[in-house]
Amino acid sequence: MTRLRLFCYKSKRLLVERFYCSASAGGVTLILLHVFQQSSATVRLANRTVEGGETQGRVEVQNVWRQWNSICDRSWEDEDADVICRQLGYASGRKMDEYRARGYSSYSQGFLRMNVECAGSESRIQYCQGFESIFSYSSCGYGREEAKVVCYDEPTTTTPPLTTDPPYRFRLAGGSSSGRVEVYNGYRWAVLCDSYWSSRDATVFCRQLGYNSGHKSNRYISGGYCFRRIDVVCRGTESRVQDCQLEDGGQSYSCGYNREQAKVSCYDVYTDPTTLPPPTESPFRFLRFRLAGGSSRSGRVEVYYKYRWAVLCDSSWSSQDAIVTCRQLGYDDGRRSSEYFSRGSRSFRRLNVQCRGRESRVQDCRLEDGGLSNSSCGYSREEAKVVCYDEPTTTTPPLTTDPPYRFRLAGGSSSGRVEVYSGYRWAVLCDSYWSSSDATVICRQLGYNSGQSSDRDFSRSYYFRRMDVVCRGTESRVQDCQLEDRGQSYSCGYNREQANVSCYDVYTDPTTLPPPTESPFRFLRFRLAGGSSRSGRVEVYYKYRWAVLCDSSWSSQDAIVTCRQLGYDDGRRSSEYFSRGSRSFRRLNVQCRGRESRVQDCRLEDGGLSNSSCGYSREEAKVVCYDEPTTTTPPLTTDPPYRFRLAGGSSSGRVEVYSGYRWAALCDRSWNSRDATVFCRQLGYESGQTSNSSFSRSRIFRRMDVVCRGTESKMEDCQLEDRGLSVSRCREAQVACHDSTTEPPRVRLAGGSSRYEGRVEINYENQWGTVCDDSWDSNDTAVVCRQLGYSSGESRSRAYFGRGSGPIWMDNVECGGSESSLDQCRFNGWGNHNCHHSEDAGVVCQLLTPTPPPCSSWSRVRKDFMSMSSVEKRRYINAVVLASTNSRYKREYDNLLGIHHDNFDTMIHRRDEFLPWHRWFLLQYENLLRRIDSRITLPFWDWRGDRPLSTSSSSMWHHNYFGGNGQPCVTNGPFQGSQWSLPDRSYLERNFDHEAIFPDYVAVARLLNENNLTEFESILRVQMHNNVHCHVGGTMCSLSAAYAPEFFLHHAFIDKLWEDWQNKRGSCRTTYFGNIDSAMTAASGATPRQFLDNCRLPGGVSVKYAVTPSVSDIERTLSRQSTSMLSRLPQRRVSDLNQTAIRLFGASETDRSASRRFVNTIRQHADARFDYGGNLRTLLMSRLGLLPGRPEPTEFPWPSEPTEFPWPPEPTWPRLRPPYVPWQLQPPEPPSWPFD
Repeated sequence: MTRLRLFCYKSKRLLVERFYCSASAGGVTLILLHVFQQSSATVRLANRTVEGGETQGRVEVQNVWRQWNSICDRSWEDEDADVICRQLGYASGRKMDEYRARGYSSYSQGFLRMNVECAGSESRIQYCQGFESIFSYSSCGYGREEAKVVCYDEPTTTTPPLTTDPPYRFRLAGGSSSGRVEVYNGYRWAVLCDSYWSSRDATVFCRQLGYNSGHKSNRYISGGYCFRRIDVVCRGTESRVQDCQLEDGGQSYSCGYNREQAKVSCYDVYTDPTTLPPPTESPFRFLRFRLAGGSSRSGRVEVYYKYRWAVLCDSSWSSQDAIVTCRQLGYDDGRRSSEYFSRGSRSFRRLNVQCRGRESRVQDCRLEDGGLSNSSCGYSREEAKVVCYDEPTTTTPPLTTDPPYRFRLAGGSSSGRVEVYSGYRWAVLCDSYWSSSDATVICRQLGYNSGQSSDRDFSRSYYFRRMDVVCRGTESRVQDCQLEDRGQSYSCGYNREQANVSCYDVYTDPTTLPPPTESPFRFLRFRLAGGSSRSGRVEVYYKYRWAVLCDSSWSSQDAIVTCRQLGYDDGRRSSEYFSRGSRSFRRLNVQCRGRESRVQDCRLEDGGLSNSSCGYSREEAKVVCYDEPTTTTPPLTTDPPYRFRLAGGSSSGRVEVYSGYRWAALCDRSWNSRDATVFCRQLGYESGQTSNSSFSRSRIFRRMDVVCRGTESKMEDCQLEDRGLSVSRCREAQVACHDSTTEPPRVRLAGGSSRYEGRVEINYENQWGTVCDDSWDSNDTAVVCRQLGYSSGESRSRAYFGRGSGPIWMDNVECGGSESSLDQCRFNGWGNHNCHHSEDAGVVCQLLTPTPPPCSSWSRVRKDFMSMSSVEKRRYINAVVLASTNSRYKREYDNLLGIHHDNFDTMIHRRDEFLPWHRWFLLQYENLLRRIDSRITLPFWDWRGDRPLSTSSSSMWHHNYFGGNGQPCVTNGPFQGSQWSLPDRSYLERNFDHEAIFPDYVAVARLLNENNLTEFESILRVQMHNNVHCHVGGTMCSLSAAYAPEFFLHHAFIDKLWEDWQNKRGSCRTTYFGNIDSAMTAASGATPRQFLDNCRLPGGVSVKYAVTPSVSDIERTLSRQSTSMLSRLPQRRVSDLNQTAIRLFGASETDRSASRRFVNTIRQHADARFDYGGNLRTLLMSRLGLLPGRPEPTEFPWPSEPTEFPWPPEPTWPRLRPPYVPWQLQPPEPPSWPFD
């Protein structure tokens, strides 16, 4: 028998004892057992001190050799300290502040490096994570990393929490009525960090503490080693912080160097003396103050408190504190100082003083004692220093005595800087957003009836107050405006934010003119010096002395009036250098409008004589006078205050404006096509656009901001903001006006080997010329090819098809790609170029499939709504809103849409009239909108894509466009219930059927392959028209459907499908059901024959539908496929006939049978996974070979099909049909179409 032996031994490692056992038999160890381990975690506090309920000391732990070692832990936190204190028998604890920890001895028998991470719920330190990962260490970084704690006999929350409601509690730390805000979220108190902490948030927090008011504080408050980022958004009316919007950002390492720490100052505001609290004995009632280190009026402030004089240290020492201190010392006023004073007392006391400036002594302010400090006040930066005065600095009476603010004007009689008095001092008002509305109110309060903000530099002040003033302009005094006081400031941003005004009276009725008064300037005389008889420096004779006129705001209007007084007809200001004249200089602020006959009739303000020059000649008034005025042509209109005309051409040129005394070129950086359209409409043209052509130059310019919506009849109806005359060049407003009925210049291709390629030539003024290739790209090529009847093309440059002859008409052509003719693109102007014929532009056009004869190049182009630009979308929606709400168009709008409502159950929804009647109806609606804005054409809603009822930003149902769903009314967008209603005062409703499955691209292509007109019309009317009406639901699925703004976009798409079907069959443009020459229902005698061809509609109107760029390849490829090919493509199922739509529109059994056959045929080949999701369009494009990177085809042949065109290559994923043989497509010659 073999004897089994068992050996056990113990291993010691610092705080851990491990016991191991092994078994052996015959000298062979069979198994090794780790029996158990024991952690030694006896702790104590070294250098322990007890003060009140606090016990504090350095943490030491006993190792396995019975030696006491200090703990070194860089990540020592309050949770770790709380576990240590609880292990020692205390109720709770926290980490010792770094400032208090410096005074403790770091003597120890050894040091242990330990990275302990406690959750705060452990009962002993050895249960914390990382306790075993310890090792011996030589020191604790000079004591900075030693673990030191403060333990309590009761929990650390010495102040009761504000509320016990989860998930947050808040408290005030660092002071009794002011300090930092801390938040408790279940396991730890942490400093609240909020980048947008505001006074409203502080008010709610103080209200929760029991105060009735409070504000945000910027005072530095030490303490706090745990931080939590929470965005607090309060309105200021809540009773507690938990009622505000709170967004927790989690724990943080800091509050951005104390900048984002939430700090408050709470207090009570008593407006009724009967509600004042009873007086209490203040611990600061025996405070005494003195000035040291300076004179009797200035120096360092020292405070006598607790039987000792000490220098007062206050990091937030303000001018209000200095004023109250000086008042207590017997002076009338004072201010804080930054001067250096000699050293005095060697003791320093941190005392937080918060005065409002109205108190009679410092003891009446809010005081918070920070204790004595052995070190200085932050290298003298925080020492309280003052300069005291014997008399107050305020010398002028205020405007009003009503609290809490008073305002006055300083620095002038009718113009100057605005000053505000907030209870103890006048200060300059600083407002970054000071506007003319604010200036008008302050001037009205001073007794003037008008005023404006001024940029003039007035005399300086030493006191500033930042205040946001928001006036509407109708108030009678500034106190009625919205005022937000931001406190005292050192400056107003180098005078840029100083609130300055210029007040005056405006009299519109001669009977209200004030009685004449003797003006002090009635004996003024002027002369020109230093130049010629017509130009020079302006000198003024005033108070028996000639002096050079100095005016920092000298303008062209002032120069015109001065020249008029000197006997000339006109003039302008000058910047030329003239020889020196008088050595005296007079500052005279002249403000003329340009219509006065002499300078004395302008607003004048004398600034007195000046011994120095006029700002190194920059402010000298200089003029150039003329014998005759510069205006020579009649204006467009005589209505005040502005007149406009076109200069430099007959139908194109620059815009000039006349403002009472001179024509000047209009300068507007934001001049756009809407402004140009209104200007051309005023000239008698139908529309217009901006131009970059070079016209004859102007010497006088007027800067004016013109903002037109495009629907105005004249420029005076737009928003005009005049910025005055200018002598420097600017961006002139230029236009090119035209009528929509004017046929655009013809385009041809020359020099090519076939009719679809060659050099681009354009006929202008009955002469053929070429186009320069500067900026010539694919967008320009697309416009040229489309104008010639081709689908697309490629650009050619550098006279690829040979050099042309004759003039070069166009240069720098920039097309957007959607223009119907080349002349609608931007270019330099006819004949304005810097090219040679070696730079002639050319194109190679492509026509992949035969197309019907193109409509005229000036046809109305209807686009998919979501492919339109944001400007076009906004323009269309604004026109619809205007037509339905403006009294000028509303009656006609209601009458037109009422025709559809009144005849809903008649032939307009039956086979014989449905398609041509609604084409007539669309044309009438489009004509109405074009009367509002001639640039508008009716868009269509292409619902074939994925999720047509989505309300995303890429959908027409977004709130920026038509708005979304809503019952009993739409709740967003321009047609929501609160803004827009139907003629019967009801609201627009929508009830989207999100389960509905709309026909997709393949279903529509299958419909267009239907050769039978009866089958096509039935499926289009019942399945695609009626069903979609009720998929949208609400108003669209009712007798009032025409009043829904989306009605016309849906019917425009139905009309587009009919036109696409006609385009595939040329003979179908002249045939329809029944008698096509009989009058249609309520259509003013119109017949179906008149509306069978969109290119030849009544009134000479031609309409064509633009192909959406994103689906053009899909449409073109699908149009070449047979019905059997379409069955093999991925496609969606189609919803059954909607029963509500059947009851509403009354489809016959024959129509319903045709639609059911169509639905069943599609469902045989549809894939259910694309019904409500899946990117069907991407897979379809892949199967059609329209995605880049197509794989090589395999050897399997495609099944024989009687097709007209071969099929594109097959991708590798996923296979839904056999592959095929690739093919090469050559662009055919364009067919010759009859134009009968």
